[in-house]
Amino acid sequence: MQTLTINMPQALRAQLQVYQNGHNMADPAAAIVAIVDAYLQLWSSTATAQSLPAMYDAEDGPCEVLPSFLP
Repeated sequence: MQTLTINMPQALRAQLQVYQNGHNMADPAAAIVAIVDAYLQLWSSTATAQSLPAMYDAEDGPCEVLPSFLP
């Protein structure tokens, strides 16, 4: 198991405590995981991803990577 250290501002700590008390969670780590999980479930990107160039469109089979695109 790995340990993660989080430095939280006081305002966020207060919100975490309110969440813990409202959901009857004694373990702060479980509350943090629940908050992050809830956030990620509702999160959506505000930026749209650019579509890949046509040479990367693999609907018709494998694609060729042009040497000019390699590092």
